[in-house]
Amino acid sequence: MISFNALKNSKLIVLKTNAKIHSFKNANFSTCLITLSPGSKNISSSNHSDTNIDDRLILLAKDKSLLKDNSVYQAQSVKPPKISNVSTNPLQKPKIPELSDTSKIEKFADELKVVNESATSRLTARRFAAAIEEEVEAPESMKKTASEYQSYMRTHLQKERIKELEKSIQTHKKLKESKDLYSQILRNFNAPIKYAYAYGSGVFKQANYSSSGSMVDMIFGVSHPEHWHSINIQQNPHHYSSLKLLGAGAVNFVQNKIGTGVYFNPYVEINGVKIKYGVASIDSLTNDLLTWKTLYLAGRMHKPTLVLQDDKFVRLCSQVNLASALRVALLMLPKNFTEHELFSKIVGISYIGDLRMQLGGENPKKIDNIVDAQIDMLRELYSSSIEGMSNMQYIGMNFLQQNMDTKVRATLFNKVPQRVYNQVKYQYNRSPKSLVNTANINSANLENMKLSEMIVSDQYLSEMTKSAIESIVKWPSFTQSVKGIVTAGFLNSYRYASEKRAKAKI
Repeated sequence: MISFNALKNSKLIVLKTNAKIHSFKNANFSTCLITLSPGSKNISSSNHSDTNIDDRLILLAKDKSLLKDNSVYQAQSVKPPKISNVSTNPLQKPKIPELSDTSKIEKFADELKVVNESATSRLTARRFAAAIEEEVEAPESMKKTASEYQSYMRTHLQKERIKELEKSIQTHKKLKESKDLYSQILRNFNAPIKYAYAYGSGVFKQANYSSSGSMVDMIFGVSHPEHWHSINIQQNPHHYSSLKLLGAGAVNFVQNKIGTGVYFNPYVEINGVKIKYGVASIDSLTNDLLTWKTLYLAGRMHKPTLVLQDDKFVRLCSQVNLASALRVALLMLPKNFTEHELFSKIVGISYIGDLRMQLGGENPKKIDNIVDAQIDMLRELYSSSIEGMSNMQYIGMNFLQQNMDTKVRATLFNKVPQRVYNQVKYQYNRSPKSLVNTANINSANLENMKLSEMIVSDQYLSEMTKSAIESIVKWPSFTQSVKGIVTAGFLNSYRYASEKRAKAKI
């Protein structure tokens, strides 16, 4: 396992990828993304000698010796905007700055934010361009008709684009108002909050559901949970159940040892707004974003969130989480698919194996309700990740296509979070229809890439991926529900469950 404190102290961020050096397709950092050579398992460094990476990628590495002579660079499919000290030549080795302090990470996070913002507009242009190109293909005898139709399509699509932009402006205006309101709530807490976001139906509209009077869900990322609860119990004892009588140490124990590493206080009213806030350590939050340990926090951040208090390290980890969700969704999709199908797969990841969905505690149409109402925000959220996927492209305004070549799919599979990768691999090895069994793989000592090619060629890849996610989500979702009775109290837990069941019937 990766020591996460050691990871941060050594100024490293861990992602999942192949064993190559890549220029980052979207962030365009003034460094590069470094991976281990095939078969390498450890990085030898005095600062992080205990780190076992196992084919993981190092972003923002401070040790130049990690560069491999046989590494290759991948050309970018779309040129991102130029940023200072960044080379756009894919064949030229980028300079790796020494990361002597956290200011470097902050600089790269700022650059990532700039590129993400511009990626949205570029993706919009690409969608509409693909729609035009799709419609103008015609035989020679129909050139005139095609030309007239092309002109019509351009006019029609331009109007549609303007509508999208107007809708986006209105959405961002409302979100800004909400952010101003909810940010005031954070100022009521004496305990320091390093990162915070609001999410859920109380913040973002869902189809066939009124958010009026809904409780606003929030997550607070804090550096030292026990210290945070100690301060907050003194200031706001009414936020807690009777567990507070045992002290902050007991609260912290329940938070970290049971469930998903989050402690919720529901039905708290501040400034006239009813909220439910969950407290998690920054380490737990970022670890889940990078590794999908429980998919509890990472899954919530697969969907639009309203960031109230930003942290640049969390922002970088969040970008990794989004890319991971996109890759996993692609493994469950066919060659051609719609935007709605793509985002439904992404949004649905964290609900696979969630006991609330199985026991009627959530609306069975919840995924469709989210995607139908939030597709513009989802498109904006994933624009940078989609743009960086060279194996997929728009073939129409709302239609996409992915490369189904075995080697390309194997590369995609090798980049999913390690827990998903291991679970899919485990299921494949146990499958009676697999080309080779576990014993044969071990004895033959097959390369990981070859095994990955076998796995992605299996007709049951989508089912194995779903089962892998379910194995991650099921137990944490159960234990978190049980923990809710302790942290919120029996009456509040019953009230919350009743409200969820009522919403599930809508």
